[in-house]
Amino acid sequence: MEAISAKIYSHAHYDAGEDANLIFELTNHTKKDVHILKWNTPLEGWKSDCLQVSKNGKAVAYDGRLVKRGQPKPKDFLVLKKGESISKKVNVGEVYNMTNSGRVKVNFKPDKLVYLQQTPTQESLMSAPAQKKTGKSIKVIARPAIFSLTGKGKGRQTDGEKARSLERKKTSLKKKVKAGINQGLISVALPCKTVGGSAGRKTIAKKAHQNGYGLTSAVLTAMANNPDYKTWFGSYAKTRFKKVRTDYQNIKSEFETKVFTYDLTGKNCDDGDYAYTYKGTTTIWLCSAFWSAPATGSDSQAGTMVHEHSHASAYTDDLAYGPTDCMKLAKTHPAEAIRNADSHEYYSKG
Repeated sequence: MEAISAKIYSHAHYDAGEDANLIFELTNHTKKDVHILKWNTPLEGWKSDCLQVSKNGKAVAYDGRLVKRGQPKPKDFLVLKKGESISKKVNVGEVYNMTNSGRVKVNFKPDKLVYLQQTPTQESLMSAPAQKKTGKSIKVIARPAIFSLTGKGKGRQTDGEKARSLERKKTSLKKKVKAGINQGLISVALPCKTVGGSAGRKTIAKKAHQNGYGLTSAVLTAMANNPDYKTWFGSYAKTRFKKVRTDYQNIKSEFETKVFTYDLTGKNCDDGDYAYTYKGTTTIWLCSAFWSAPATGSDSQAGTMVHEHSHASAYTDDLAYGPTDCMKLAKTHPAEAIRNADSHEYYSKG
């Protein structure tokens, strides 16, 4: 069987907390050129949880940007010629905690690699779901790096830790909000704040904020008798159902008790992104695809709010994008579907 190898190279050891720079390398061992989607690989930088990282046998969670995005475009692919390799240097400590000593194993998740054997066009990508492999089957072989961390130090913060650190500076404001809640004065979404952007876009963001809250409230009200549950989250199991309901309760509660900020500057947004945020924060960056999306309905501005608030408030992940792949995830891996942000968005009719 023809194969593509995904190999990670590292030094034998690093000091705990220093930059843990690794080399991610893809090699095409097939007899033909292949088109590799950069998404969900280190080739695009840190925008997804594409690595399996463990320390002393215990999983290390991804703690970077969580991005809602649409369908890829031809420019999101690169050509990997037969026999050719491509590599990129990345600091794994930027999004996976590398402080404190231990034995670390880092591997690429082979199911994340999307390849095409035909040149992608806008038309072909629109007609076929983004996350599908097409053509003759090619095996993706992942080879890990193993190294030791020595010593104990403060080290660098992950990108998520940096974002949460900024949130802690809002403590005094949060205390004022909590006081209002304790008096029973708040039963709707708190007004949001915006950074940058035109007056028109500020109005759109504020409206989407309220609409996203409305979707969250509505889905909680209808959840017990909603036949769409199986479509987006798979077969019913009491523990899974309870987890999903708790997610929406947490999202709704934080709409009501925290002042969210929408950054309209486009900072760190790539073409085709809707928005991104970090777990446990109250800042959401809105990107180009958000502004061209409809106000409500599927993959809408209101739906984007549910997606991003599920990351921020319910700590969901990005395991599948788009209706087709989300429905497949629900059918084959319901335990993962209940953790997926797009699944939460579509179930809320966003």
